Amino acid sequence: MSLTIAAHELIYVVDHAGAHGRLHHLAFFVDTREELLRAADLFLDADVPIEAAPSKHAVAQGMFLYVYEPGGNRVEVTTGTHFVTTPRMRRSCGPRPNAPRGQAWGVKTIETFHTYGTPDRKRAPARPADPAHQRAALAAARPGVMRDDKREIDELVRNWVVWRDAGDWKRFATVWHEDGVMMATWFQGRRARFIRVSREGFERGVNILHFLGGISVDVAARARSRRRR
Repeated sequence: MSLTIAAHELIYVVDHAGAHGRLHHLAFFVDTREELLRAADLFLDADVPIEAAPSKHAVAQGMFLYVYEPGGNRVEVTTGTHFVTTPRMRRSCGPRPNAPRGQAWGVKTIETFHTYGTPDRKRAPARPADPAHQRAALAAARPGVMRDDKREIDELVRNWVVWRDAGDWKRFATVWHEDGVMMATWFQGRRARFIRVSREGFERGVNILHFLGGISVDVAARARSRRRR
């Protein structure tokens, strides 16, 4: 059922467990695949249980990511699907030939997708103790996210040098993490004191110019860019 051009917005299905009125999942639509992959990274960093890593539905052709929120409900992040732009679009009923294959690209459908709903008649889905398989799947799907992280870190380092040497203290303060610490030959201490001391010296005519050369960035599997030098 749908009130818009989206292929579906509300779906009723027969409950695998024979129950009634249970929730299968809620979905949030994002604009791009990149945003879906970034959501997967955020969930992984926050230890949110991931039921199904990013992939694509074979029939609806929409990208998906399924997780469990703290209350045990399944939540989907999705993007891309069929849009119905004409009332004359051919209706499709019954099983598709590729239904037994699972999802697109040969990905098998997670068993709990067919059996779990809320309220759970048995128990909440187990929280993954060490989702190594999730990390491997995300690592293969996240090259665009990795490039964004590297670009942000590269920009952060360059801004540290440019804004510090130019005396742009307001913007210079934004490149530091809240608990940032500066360790140099002439200063060791917290970021707020370092910024103050640097500013005082700059106003007295002390100019320390940094050399800005090439920058290479490696991002670990679970690492997120941090505002820290």
